[in-house]
Amino acid sequence: MNARRPNGTEIKECGMDEGKTKPFVPGYPVPPGETLNETIQTLGISQAELSRRINLSPKTVNLILKGKATLSSQTALGLEKVTGVPAHFWNNLESGYQEARSRIDERAALAKEIGFLDRIPVRELVQRNVIEDTRDKVELLCRVFTFFQVSDTASWERVWLQPSASFRQAAQLSIHPGAVAAWLRLGQLEATRIDCGEFSRPRFRSALKAIRGMTRMSPSVYGRRMVDICAESGVALVFVPEIRGARAWGACWWSAPTRAVIQLSLRYKWEDHFWFSFFHEAGHLLLHGKRDTFVDFDGGETRIEEEANRFASRHLIPGKLPKLNRLREIEAFAARIDLHAGVVVGRLQHDKVLPPQIGNRLRRKLEIADGLPVEVAS
Repeated sequence: MNARRPNGTEIKECGMDEGKTKPFVPGYPVPPGETLNETIQTLGISQAELSRRINLSPKTVNLILKGKATLSSQTALGLEKVTGVPAHFWNNLESGYQEARSRIDERAALAKEIGFLDRIPVRELVQRNVIEDTRDKVELLCRVFTFFQVSDTASWERVWLQPSASFRQAAQLSIHPGAVAAWLRLGQLEATRIDCGEFSRPRFRSALKAIRGMTRMSPSVYGRRMVDICAESGVALVFVPEIRGARAWGACWWSAPTRAVIQLSLRYKWEDHFWFSFFHEAGHLLLHGKRDTFVDFDGGETRIEEEANRFASRHLIPGKLPKLNRLREIEAFAARIDLHAGVVVGRLQHDKVLPPQIGNRLRRKLEIADGLPVEVAS
């Protein structure tokens, strides 16, 4: 309920426009001194009289009325006794005034950073309904910073272009860092929607064994099961479609000491690549530290990435893979090791035992729909 002047008229609090619940930002900030001046005029109190009643110098009162001096909380308490208007009202006026001034100053500063929008795939983020579009470039920039949970360009670079091996590799591979950051942020948001237990290394290793046994199931079945089993182990598994320019097929990081995230894009569509990507990221979680975010692209393999590659290969196909070149032999071998034949074909193609055009009828293609992998009709 708003305060009232001694004559009974209502005083609306600064920062709220009638009939709206969102903060109203005026074209110029209105100092609380304007409302104070109206109030003392209604009461028939002069500036000099107010000075005597509130124990402030005439100069200070004059500066407050002109908006050139801050109306302190102590002054607000004094005004409550003199005017009958509650102290919290005067405090809110001053707070709203200072916020309005700060917003105007911030807008002027952000206007100089508009070029940052060229570094971010804004159109795609708008299409994915995570940023609301607007023709006001400064407001759009504010929404982009809000999406990334940063206040300006410098803080975005500190948070999202951290000096990790992954981002150095991205720069060398002509990958768009802004697109990578946007894709990772989408993964962060998806991961917060998953209710995870605390990470348990033994439980996660058991989960990997169970998931390894799902490769022959339909993607519409194993996708949800993978998410649930990983969550029980303290790992949020999220599927986020690729953003143009990111070129990342997988990533993982620790969102808390007892909670990890695996993010997959299904960049190459082929199911065998999907399974390799999942176990590759799982390898990072079990083999490597908790401080880095691992973002995986093609090319530029490092020792750590090679270790994760070996982890994935050994989990999918333990032991030595025979040089199979007949589809019937491939299907029989896959059945013996309880693995989908398309995964074996993909490995043989990677090892150049099979040419890339042979065996593809045994492979399945996937896409992401409603946050889960589904098979693409051939």
